[in-house]
Amino acid sequence: MKEILKNLVESTTLPEDSYLEQDEEILEIFVEEIEEIFEELEPLLESWLANSTDTEVLKTIRRHFHTLKGSGRMVGARSAGEVAWAVEDLLNRILAGAIQPTTQIEQFVATVYKIYKFKLYPLFKNVQPTAIDLRPLVLIGLYLQQQLSLEPALEDVLQLANTLEDENSSTGLEIELQEAVVDGLNIENFEMVELVSQEAAFEPIQDQDTIEAVDFLHEANEQVENAVTTSELAIDDIE
Repeated sequence: MKEILKNLVESTTLPEDSYLEQDEEILEIFVEEIEEIFEELEPLLESWLANSTDTEVLKTIRRHFHTLKGSGRMVGARSAGEVAWAVEDLLNRILAGAIQPTTQIEQFVATVYKIYKFKLYPLFKNVQPTAIDLRPLVLIGLYLQQQLSLEPALEDVLQLANTLEDENSSTGLEIELQEAVVDGLNIENFEMVELVSQEAAFEPIQDQDTIEAVDFLHEANEQVENAVTTSELAIDDIE
């Protein structure tokens, strides 16, 4: 995700997901429900975008996002549920007459739908962790609810309504793989180092190459921990 977006959403928080720990059968029901919603939602969105004054269509669209919100929260897909709630709340305000539909609101609803269809749904179906940062979408929803002008970087996100066409398309919201650099040694996703080391501690190891690899992981993990400690001490000195 671009640095300017990271700065905009740094104070925006989302609840932690837990759907990976959910009962398999319940998660399958959730996925099937999303598929049923998509079948109805796509033509409804096309109809509403052609005539944004059609309140009956809008009520049905709002109901579908309400279902996505509730079901997402129930299975532990909480961050996705918050994005669905951002759309639902926005549509509630339109139906109540508090705000009027605008081009940006239409783009936002279409963008969230496509994020669900092409990015979130495949993850839920294949039981994989969320791979995109949903905070910009929630922030856009808040801006639109308050009828505030969007920052240019947030306006760019709304272009996904036109450009996001399949699962392989980039969104610009992808979560980058964390990389730790310790004494010139690059360790990608160093939390995995600790996990592998812990698992290895419970298994008998016979192969010499494996022993050396585990020793390396232990040593690398210690270097990471030492680097973190040094950084924390430096921050304390500055404060």
